Amino acid sequence: MRPARGLLLLLVPSPTLAGRHFADSDVKRARDARASWELELPEMLGARLDSKEKLDLRQFLHEKDASLPVTNARWDLLGPVGPRCLNIRSYGAGSTHLGKASTIADQEGKKACGLRHERNCTVVAIGSNGQWGFEADLVAHTGCRVHTFDCTVDAKVAVPPELRHRVTLHRTCIGAPPVQGRNYFLEVPRAPDGRPGKWRDKRWRHGAFAAESFRRYAALLELAGLRSPPTLLKMDAEGYEWPMLADVLSDPELAPSQLALELHFQTQMPGLPWFGRFKGAAEILSLGNALSRRGYLLVARDDNSACRWCSEQLWVRAGPSTHDRRLRAP
Repeated sequence: MRPARGLLLLLVPSPTLAGRHFADSDVKRARDARASWELELPEMLGARLDSKEKLDLRQFLHEKDASLPVTNARWDLLGPVGPRCLNIRSYGAGSTHLGKASTIADQEGKKACGLRHERNCTVVAIGSNGQWGFEADLVAHTGCRVHTFDCTVDAKVAVPPELRHRVTLHRTCIGAPPVQGRNYFLEVPRAPDGRPGKWRDKRWRHGAFAAESFRRYAALLELAGLRSPPTLLKMDAEGYEWPMLADVLSDPELAPSQLALELHFQTQMPGLPWFGRFKGAAEILSLGNALSRRGYLLVARDDNSACRWCSEQLWVRAGPSTHDRRLRAP
């Protein structure tokens, strides 16, 4: 089955943008792979969800919805990974904390393409947890300025003095405040010596956040003094990345060149309306389609071996959105 002629027009990459980080032929192959994957998706999804149980006619009129395995293989529904970035690098990777099984794994590192070669580079980091390894690595190896947004950190948390010339902390969060009565979050307190805490010591903590501490994505950029999209948007928000991404993708003029984030299909945040369930196939497919329509390619995917519903990913915008191309097509 061949794609319609109009669809081929939509998949033509922008050599100006793509050439900064990829070989143009690699971008075309990635677009073609995505188109083929979409055509094969119904059969692939059916093979995953169809019953493997022995035939029992009593199943008739006792049907139930199929469920996906609770593993990071669920992220396959975002689509294929590619193309290869010519100059990819991890920032803050040295700040990953892994210990015994009872110790919480805290991965701060994020990948990005070609930040060392970017002019007027600006990074917007959503969430910090009072850790500065990511920002320190950017200051040491790039010319980027960093705006870190986090309304949940303690009042005593501050940017380290050696980073303040290029890093700014804004005590503001993206999105809407938690619904009244659900403004709790799970806390794993650190040991007295500052080491990561034990998961067995987890506890619920009430979060009293002022409504003015939360803003839409466009307002965050305005607060940072940005009049153009950031080079990189980094997110680590324990499930809040889902509504954040919807906000970010709503305006193609402000969409960042790169998205580095940890995606979760389970959340420990009661303030999210989907707390208590997993993100399903339709939601993950919709997210992948929304990113693809905005021109993003899934360049890197690193599933967290210590978390079966967490995946570190890098999405790079390699051309105009397919939606924009469709509007301009004759």
